[in-house]
Amino acid sequence: MGSNHSVQINIHPDRANLFYFAGETVSGTINVHINEEHIKLDEIILLLAGESGYTTTRAVTDSNGTMRRDTEYHTISFLKSRMIIESPPLGQKYLIYNPGDYSWRFDIPLPSQLPPSLNQPRSYPHVRYYLKLVMDKPWYKHNVREFLYLTVFPRIDLLQSAQLPTPTMFSKQNRKDVILRGSMNKLAYLPGELITGTLEVNNPRRSLLKRIELSLTQFYEIESKTKQEKIIHTILPIVDHRNDEHIMGKFSVAIPFLPLPPSYNFHHGYDHKTQVNVHYDLEFQVKVEGTFTNFDISLPVTILSDSNTNSNSYESRQTTNFPPNSLPHYSEIDIEDETDPPPSYDSIAFPNYLHEYLRE
Repeated sequence: MGSNHSVQINIHPDRANLFYFAGETVSGTINVHINEEHIKLDEIILLLAGESGYTTTRAVTDSNGTMRRDTEYHTISFLKSRMIIESPPLGQKYLIYNPGDYSWRFDIPLPSQLPPSLNQPRSYPHVRYYLKLVMDKPWYKHNVREFLYLTVFPRIDLLQSAQLPTPTMFSKQNRKDVILRGSMNKLAYLPGELITGTLEVNNPRRSLLKRIELSLTQFYEIESKTKQEKIIHTILPIVDHRNDEHIMGKFSVAIPFLPLPPSYNFHHGYDHKTQVNVHYDLEFQVKVEGTFTNFDISLPVTILSDSNTNSNSYESRQTTNFPPNSLPHYSEIDIEDETDPPPSYDSIAFPNYLHEYLRE
C-alpha cells in the first residue's frame, strides 16, 4: 500500500498471480482513500514500465594513490506506457478531492515483443516490470506514489518453430577412442517436463569410464553483463566406474517446475534500446580415467513459456505453484534498502532523460 499522512493507495490487478504474457492486457482497479479535508492534484497517472538493470566496474585512484574498483549501477528503460486516470476538466486548474474512497478501472496493453523478467526486481542484474501510480501534486508538495511488480514472459511455444520437436542425434570421440552417441526426441521443453533420450558408449580399449554428468545451464546477457547458472546438474546411472566395451541405456531427468525465463533474444526497445538474451545448453560430460581424456557434448535447448496459444493452462499452473515475483534468484548484487521506490516519474515520462542509478 502506498501512503502518506493523507492518502492511501491500493493497486488491485484482475489477475492474482501478477504473471502476464507479452501482448496481453494488464487490467485492474485502483482504490484510493483520502483522509484529510481536501487534496489538490495536478493529475493522476498510471505508468507501466519495463527496465533492464546491470552493473559495471571502474578503477578509481584515491588521493593517497590507493586504487580500488567501484561498482556502477545502470538502468535502461525500454518500456514506458502512460495512462491518465484523471486530469482537471477544462477551465479548472487542479483536481480537488474531499475525504472518502475513490476507485478507477485501468487497462494497459503490453507490447507483443518483450524480454522475460529476470532475477528478483531489486537485484542486479535484472529485467523487471512494474505498475506505478502517481498522484501528481502541485510542484511545491511531494507526490504520492504506489508501485507493483509484475512478471512478464514472451510467449514461446512449439508452434513458432517447426524444427524444435524433431528428433536429434549427436556423437563425439576422445583421444582413447571412447565414443558417446545419443539421441533425443526433441530439444524444446516446458518447465516441469522430462528430458529423455538414449545414450550409447563404445569403449574399444576398455578404458575406465568413471561417470557421465548431465547439466542444463541457463545463460543470460543484459547489455554488457553476462551470467550463467546451473538449472540441473546430475550424474546419470548409465555409467559408474565401468570398462565395458559397449554400454547402452536410457536417461530421464526432470526440469525443475520453476518459472524459468524462456529462451529469447531481445535487442530493441520503445524509447531506449536494450540487449537481453536468454538461452540454455544441455551438456553431457564424460569422465574417463587418464590425462586429457574427459570430453563433453553441448546441445542448445529451448525453454518454452507456453505449450499452445492459450495462456490459461500456464497461468493456472503459475497460480497454483508460484507466488508472485518468484523468479529464480541468480543475484550478482542485492540492494537491500527497500525504502526507495522505482525510478521517479520524471525519469519515465521524458524519453530523453538518462536514467541514473537509484539505490533500492
